[in-house]
Formats: sequence, structure tokens, C-alpha cells
Amino acid sequence: KSAGKGEALLAKMSPLAAQRSLDVTDESKLEDLGLMTPTSLIEIDRVGSTEVLEIGTEAYGTRDYYARHQASGRIYLLDRELIQPLKYARTRLPDRGLYGMAKSDIKEVTVSASGQTQTWVQRHADDKLKAHWALASDPEVMAEQATTWLSKFMGLKGTQYADPERPPQGVEERLKVTLTDGETTTTVAVLQVGEDGDWYGQSEHTRGLIKLVRSGASGLSDDVASLLGGDDAGAQP
Repeated sequence: KSAGKGEALLAKMSPLAAQRSLDVTDESKLEDLGLMTPTSLIEIDRVGSTEVLEIGTEAYGTRDYYARHQASGRIYLLDRELIQPLKYARTRLPDRGLYGMAKSDIKEVTVSASGQTQTWVQRHADDKLKAHWALASDPEVMAEQATTWLSKFMGLKGTQYADPERPPQGVEERLKVTLTDGETTTTVAVLQVGEDGDWYGQSEHTRGLIKLVRSGASGLSDDVASLLGGDDAGAQP
């Protein structure tokens, strides 16, 4: 699942404009352009048809890419910034966020784990210095522990998506957090493979399982019992 960078890239590709068209009549030059036996292809499916571009080597100086339109045989020079994000798409394009909301827009969160549940509301969200969380049942009192824990949760990011065709086995839910901005509600499940395995997150926003940084996810899981089990659930007078 791509982030805004993926959408921006697709916008640049529709229509797809080349830097220039090249008149190559000598087939021996195809070897120099990396188009004699190209190893990379871009396939674009649109309106019931598929357009294929064979990608060659980088041009000297500009480092833009040579490309050949498979159907017509015409050769072009394509902007490097169109090709590089696709070449390294696995690391450059994914949306690593877990819930798709700006922190300042979130009005309420509910944390659940091991049969315990607690709800907090965000106060002074538009002021970074004053923003904090308070129990929904006592919104005038800052919940210091919850404010710290939720700050760590909202800083949690994914690293890479699990292969949907080979999903991790033995995944168990450790906790879940439901967030709402007043219009949209998203529930993030934090999961682990067995007792000592990898950590994953999943929500309506991620759609699939996304691997989490172990230290961040395990730290949240270790502290959630204290967060939910206290008499005041983190409230400070």
C-alpha cells in the first residue's frame, strides 16, 4: 500500500511524457542503451489495454533512463525521477503509518488488552506544548502515564508489509487501539508471532499486516497492563 509519494508518482505518469525521443536505427547501439535484452519492464494497464516499456541503462551525465515502447519499438529518454521510485518501490513508496490521521485531529482513543479497556480524550490538541490526554470520565485531569504511552504509540511505524500470499503464522493479538477524529474511526491491532517472534500491526488503514519495530511494539505491550490496571489509569491531579 503506497503513501502520498505513490499517488504523486502516478500523477506524473498520466500522461507519461518523455524527456526526448531518440532516433536509433543501428541495432548495435541497443546494447549500449541496455535495450538489446532489457531486464526491467514497466507495465501500465489502462482502459482495457496494457502498455509495456522496456527499461535500459542510465544516460551518461543526466542519469535519466533509456526506454523502449514495446509495441512501437520507439526509444525514449525518461526522467530519472520517474524510474528510481519504481526501482526502489519497496522502500520508497509504502505507507508505513498505522492509522492515517494527523495526531492533532484525533479526539479520542480507546486502548484494550487482556480484557481491560480504557478511553482517553485529547485536550489542547492544537497546541504542541499543552496537548495531552485525559480520561474520558474526567477530562479536566491530565493522565500523564497515558499521555506518555500514547505518544509512543503514535510514533510507532511499520517497516514492511507481510506477503499476503505467505502471511506469518501463529499471530496473536497483544493489544488494540481505537482512534477517532470525530468522522473516521480506525482500530489498530498490535500482534506478535508467538511469545518471542516478530511484531505486526494491522488496521483498516494498513489493510494488511505490516511489520513493526520490535523495541517499540514490545515496549508498548510491556507497559499496557500498567496503563490499564492502575486505579486512576494514569491520571495526575
